[in-house]
Amino acid sequence: GFQLKPFFLTTPSNRLIGKIVPMKTFAAFMLLLCTLFSCNKDTKDSIDPTEEPDTTPLQLVKKILRYEVGGQFYTDSNAYAYDATGHLAAILDPKTNLPISRFLYDSDNLIARIDYSNGKADTLHNPFKLLDSGNTILLDHTRPNPNGGTDTIQLTYKWLGNQLLESWTYLHFSNSNAYLHKSYFSYSDGNQNESTTLFSDGNLQWQSRGLEYDQKKNYFHSIPRLNYILGGWGFPYATRSVNNPVKAAMPSGQQVEYIWTYNDKGFPLTMQIKGTNYIALELQYNK
Repeated sequence: GFQLKPFFLTTPSNRLIGKIVPMKTFAAFMLLLCTLFSCNKDTKDSIDPTEEPDTTPLQLVKKILRYEVGGQFYTDSNAYAYDATGHLAAILDPKTNLPISRFLYDSDNLIARIDYSNGKADTLHNPFKLLDSGNTILLDHTRPNPNGGTDTIQLTYKWLGNQLLESWTYLHFSNSNAYLHKSYFSYSDGNQNESTTLFSDGNLQWQSRGLEYDQKKNYFHSIPRLNYILGGWGFPYATRSVNNPVKAAMPSGQQVEYIWTYNDKGFPLTMQIKGTNYIALELQYNK
């Protein structure tokens, strides 16, 4: 290999140096020395054998939704916290950092959901059930009504692998009739093709149709199913599609286009609805 030998200057005399080594050769040699030592230092600094790779999963820590209804502009923001095993542990108000909801687990089982309203905690014990060999998730929020009787609130989610196929909402409050509606989701090439809702009165209506998707990564596609359910979802902001929708059809007959920006890993950062002048969705991650 290349070996550097000691190089001594016995006198500051330029004339003597010129005899030993021509000045141009000497300058070039010193430049080579500096380059070698610089490269060696850079290599040493950039590779640290003791540094462990970052294995922390990508996690959504804040979601901001902006929308307009009847000329009124609204902004909804949620922050998210996770436990050491990656379960969604809390949904927070980002302005106060106080919890809106907290989730307690025993292994992978959700054993309690605590919702906060006006400073009061409403705790639901054992609201989580797995059915159909784990392909169906039931969230049971049934509790006594303060005015007597029982309020039944049940949310059912049917899965095939990572794909959400159906969601059911069953409501039966002590002072009203029972209400049930079901949503169905179909997929094409891993992306949501159509969302259809069967209402309690028997009316069947499609809600959205995904017409085109990008080739980037959808963060919500492969996160834990329970995290997805508890964190809120919906087209086009968060589906179980592989990619992100860039064009869709709505029941009104209108076609809508979505403009996304991405991080260096290919995950979405923002989404703007074409024709509007504001960011409709903003996603912030832990890394």
